[in-house]
Amino acid sequence: MSTELGHRLLWWVVGIFMGVSLGAGSLVWGRRLAPTPIVITPIVLSTAVPTATAVPTATPAPVRVYVSGAVVAEAVYQLPFNSIVADALVAAGGGTNGADLSHLNLAQVVVDGMRIYVPEEGETRTAVVAAPTAAPTAVVGLEAGLVNINTADEVLLETLPRIGPSTAARIVAHREAHGLFATVSDLTAVRGIGPATLAQLEGLITVGK
Repeated sequence: MSTELGHRLLWWVVGIFMGVSLGAGSLVWGRRLAPTPIVITPIVLSTAVPTATAVPTATPAPVRVYVSGAVVAEAVYQLPFNSIVADALVAAGGGTNGADLSHLNLAQVVVDGMRIYVPEEGETRTAVVAAPTAAPTAVVGLEAGLVNINTADEVLLETLPRIGPSTAARIVAHREAHGLFATVSDLTAVRGIGPATLAQLEGLITVGK
């Protein structure tokens, strides 16, 4: 009986050992065969709109206009870009007591090289606003912003300081009788034009080529 009990006890121990071994082996194989989980990270796309870089703009150059006629101070004035005729009159000190502004468009935008003439009340001629850079062929006798005394008519000559209708007529008559002016100084040969008037005209007139 003791021998048979010993065999049973031995088989029982072997059975327990085999069970433990198989269980451990199954656990190890289970760990080896278990797949590694794959983690998918979503890609977040930015919806922000890129900010446009401001491009600096150049400041427009000022313009030069010549204001003459019935104004306080006849001269060439430099005005900011996009100025109007009213601004030019203000720069010239405004019109005189006898100035007739009814024929001027005070809201007109001035351009570089423009000549603005303000007539007096009762004057036979009307206001003149000549823009050489905008319409260089519209005014005969105007070259690069200067009045050509060899080709200008009486109307254009009257836009010059201290040149009225009678003096302008004498300039044209002298030119027809004696030929073209060789120099600007030859203008003093016309009756009524002296050194003081010529000084006012310097930088405003030319004899052309």
